Amino acid sequence: MPDLELHANHHHSSAWTFVEEDGVYFNESHQGRCRVKTLKGRTALLLRIGSTLISTSLALLAAPANAAAAPTYDPVALRADLRFALDTIKHQHPDLGHSVTTAKLELEGERVRRQLDHPMNQAEAWATLAQLNRTLADGHLFIGLPDWRGQSTEAIRQGTGFFPFEVRLDAKGFPIITAALGGAATPLAGRRILRIDGRDARAIARSLVARAHGDTPAFRQALLAQRWWLFFAKLYGTPVAYDFVLSGPGKKHHVVAGYALPAILQRDADFNRLFMCRIDAEGTAQLTVASFVWEDKARFLQFTHDCFSRVKAAGVSRLVIDVSANGGGNDDMWKDGILRYIATRPYKQGSTYLK
Repeated sequence: MPDLELHANHHHSSAWTFVEEDGVYFNESHQGRCRVKTLKGRTALLLRIGSTLISTSLALLAAPANAAAAPTYDPVALRADLRFALDTIKHQHPDLGHSVTTAKLELEGERVRRQLDHPMNQAEAWATLAQLNRTLADGHLFIGLPDWRGQSTEAIRQGTGFFPFEVRLDAKGFPIITAALGGAATPLAGRRILRIDGRDARAIARSLVARAHGDTPAFRQALLAQRWWLFFAKLYGTPVAYDFVLSGPGKKHHVVAGYALPAILQRDADFNRLFMCRIDAEGTAQLTVASFVWEDKARFLQFTHDCFSRVKAAGVSRLVIDVSANGGGNDDMWKDGILRYIATRPYKQGSTYLK
């Protein structure tokens, strides 16, 4: 069984403090220090609890990108993982009642527990346990898949095809084709998907959005639209071709899987698409920051320094900082990269918080 790693950023848990140094996590107690790699887990899933005040994740070692090589886990192990996740949420979360009561979480946990009655692989375990995400109703608290970007990129490199379209969800809950997977144009753009391989597309959408995390239904639908290809693969597999029934003329279509890198993975790997600085002739400027995660932090800090220097030199009277597409990340990115340039008096991230 793979080991479970508990990661936290300077978060205190009674006698223990988990700290990160140069990418290696340690725990510190009143008696000393040791590396943390001993908490036992089984299902290669991720439980993330994070906010501007606390960022904690419980992550099992990722399963291989090749699903055929992924192990399966027995029901006893799966149920133990669920219990561990629920207990960790209640123990670590600073204010769980902000989004869900303990009683409701336990009730939903029991509903999920009853479904953990047979051996499952990672995808099946995630599809079952992630049903808690809607109940948690929190953009920073969810059960997810570790390194899904890296694993998906590797799967495509090895020849795995995904759902062939980028989509959005309409007001009635149907997926609407927006582009081919990866963002290339398709003559089917704008068409409503009615059925996928014989299944009702709206029912599929409901099953997928039920696993998405986020504060509101609109948030969860927007997140699902970006990751439809991923969620679909985990629940329904990765066939080499799909049979669609679409709205409009020529309803039936047989479409091979998509082998392009999905749009969100392309964007997240491209610095110039995540971070942009534009100064208009009329004295306004826009700084776009679509993520607070970038491995080369020095490059990001140099970018924001240069942007604010240009803003100052141009005598800009109005600056818009666009974080509408920002998926979150590390606090030091916005504190060191943005706040130091716009704060007019001393600041601190949080006044008080309780454990």
